[in-house]
Amino acid sequence: VGSSQLSGFPVLPEWNLFDAQFPGVSMTNWTTGNGNPRYWALKLYNEYLGHGDQILFTNSSSSGGFYYQKEYDEVYVQGRITAKGQHYAWIIVNPTLEQQSVTLVLPKIKQGSGTEVVVSIVDESTHDGPWKEIAILTTGVRPAVTLDLERFAVAIAILPSQGTVALDK
Repeated sequence: VGSSQLSGFPVLPEWNLFDAQFPGVSMTNWTTGNGNPRYWALKLYNEYLGHGDQILFTNSSSSGGFYYQKEYDEVYVQGRITAKGQHYAWIIVNPTLEQQSVTLVLPKIKQGSGTEVVVSIVDESTHDGPWKEIAILTTGVRPAVTLDLERFAVAIAILPSQGTVALDK
């Protein structure tokens, strides 16, 4: 999730580069110039989230509002109502070395028979390419989506709104 520079490289004596520039914290692949997963995670944030988002109280209990269920405390989840398009959104980060499951539970919503949640994920399977997207159709007044996140995965789950988004307590 973190990065400190756009581009870095290892020691390359054949190019007269003897001072390594920490390629492990770069946002680009030093051999191809393409964005790496750090780049794509930042681009994903910029695509869906931004200034003016309403940050929601997000917790791991069913006490109300936006909540999630997870097995371990190492998975980070933050709920928002986005200023870009007025959608519900979750940022989900698995910074661990193991696959983790998280169940996202929406507040009560007033919608039709099915709700589509689009999840964009950057993980090891996307390599140096853009995020992958999956669409999950949920049903019920309080739909839930369970995600299995690979190690070091970053995801944003979006529930497209139909009109103004507001919490229904």
